[in-house]
Amino acid sequence: AAGKCDSPPQTTDVTEQGRSAGILHVLDIEDVKGKVRLDSSIAKAVKKAGLTQVSTKTFTKSESSTLLAFVVLEEGYILARHWTDRKYVAIDVNLWGAFHRFDELQTHLLAAFNSKSLSAFRVVGGGMYGSSTWREDQPKIGPQIVQFRNCEEKATIDDSRLSEEAVSVSGLAEVAVEEFLNIAPTSRTSLTVGVVCGYEDDDDCIMKDVLEKLPVASKVVTFWTCPGLKEMKVHDGEGEDEEEDELSPEQLSHMFTCEKAMIAKLKELKEEDETLDVFALDGSATREMIQIFNSIWGIPKFRESYTNPDQNLFFGMSSVSEEDSFHHNFFDRYRKDVRYDPAAHAKFLAQDGSVELEFDVVTVGDASTFQSLATAEGKIKSRLKGKKNADIEIVRINGAQWNYREDLQPREFSQADYDEQPGKIQYGEQKPLGRETLLQFDFNEDLTIIPNTFNLIRSELKDKSLKAGFSEKIYFTDDSVGEGAVISFVAKEGSVIIVWDGRLHLDVNLFRFDDKMELADSFLSWLLSTTGALLTLGLRDDFPRGTGRVVNFLNDIATES
Repeated sequence: AAGKCDSPPQTTDVTEQGRSAGILHVLDIEDVKGKVRLDSSIAKAVKKAGLTQVSTKTFTKSESSTLLAFVVLEEGYILARHWTDRKYVAIDVNLWGAFHRFDELQTHLLAAFNSKSLSAFRVVGGGMYGSSTWREDQPKIGPQIVQFRNCEEKATIDDSRLSEEAVSVSGLAEVAVEEFLNIAPTSRTSLTVGVVCGYEDDDDCIMKDVLEKLPVASKVVTFWTCPGLKEMKVHDGEGEDEEEDELSPEQLSHMFTCEKAMIAKLKELKEEDETLDVFALDGSATREMIQIFNSIWGIPKFRESYTNPDQNLFFGMSSVSEEDSFHHNFFDRYRKDVRYDPAAHAKFLAQDGSVELEFDVVTVGDASTFQSLATAEGKIKSRLKGKKNADIEIVRINGAQWNYREDLQPREFSQADYDEQPGKIQYGEQKPLGRETLLQFDFNEDLTIIPNTFNLIRSELKDKSLKAGFSEKIYFTDDSVGEGAVISFVAKEGSVIIVWDGRLHLDVNLFRFDDKMELADSFLSWLLSTTGALLTLGLRDDFPRGTGRVVNFLNDIATES
């Protein structure tokens, strides 16, 4: 629980925009029903999603069918192509602001095109400095830290009762222990339980009191801390001088004497034909006593003699503090001593707003360990429902090693063992209709002269498109957005969208109906030669656009002769 109640970072007013990023959502909408106009359909979806349209440019083949639409938003842009004969719309939604509105926009786009057939993915790219929504977006970017835990300041309480409205410590323990006993991996309906407590004359043993009330615990054997350990000061792992922290001969003698006494008590139990189904540690159990039982249970013959080695349950209760971590370590060492599955160590954190308790549970021999632990958690939660601020949760589960199987004959699967029919159907149905290439660049120059480079790209693409691999342009648009700009170029061979973020980043979205890679390579070479050594290519993504959930380019698909 350490750190979980620390105050979450506070959101402060940001006066300067940090690094800017964007997301390109690639949508393939198929089975478009009825006649649609791209421009009006997109405009309606944009408005319903709460985005702001800046400009729209369309290319129409006939009065009833818009084949291409390019919409610039304050928050990004939308590029859409409609193959009317294939009932297919390819859409790029590039957002550099209001990212949280995309899901709503996508829903409205599907409704506008009257389609339920969508395949989509996204690519992270550059953003736009000076975007109209960057202050609104800032607190929504990244993981959202929310405090679900009850972190009220702990009150000073006695060792038993809290307010009448809250559950008591013993009441919390009673609920938890009863449910833990219900998942004990044994078929026996009455259990023999051993519980380690503090000093008999000085300490209350809540765990003992709880166990003795439960009918399922037919026999409770109490291991009180040996009186001779009371004055001992054992090495706590924090001393600067290891020799000073070592046990003296007298202290070792007290430890050995106590350990012999505990083993003798376990032998008495064995002579009565009893072994421990459950072993429990109360919060009052001392560190020395826990060390002694760690020594006992670390010996295989003792585990086999005094517990049911194939099926048993260990659990304990302690306060939430670094000083009590040896409780947790005891159970984890027992898990490691058991070593092989099925075994697991779970750590539960319980609280009622005024006090926090940790419960460690180790189950051995339960093939459904994780389900059993989750069941126990759910039942405890249910029983605590209505209690003021009371709750419990599993915060950690560690399993054991898999068992080695000498007779294991693993089956090696070949491709023929899998059903290839769905893949073959999809492979045959896909129809590539073009190649889309995303290029991301960084400028290698001073910010003050970047606008001149961008203007050079603009003019070369607008006036000398043939060098870029395109015939005469159908249209060319130029929009200033934020601190940067957006260029759109359309020719019969395809289109180019270039976004400058206003600083040091440039994104290029290239589409060509001819999906040969050489054409995309040629455009990249032209752009780099036009700008000299002023651009560095950071990322490149190539993917096909088409129908049938296309994943292959045309030259990847084998055709029958």
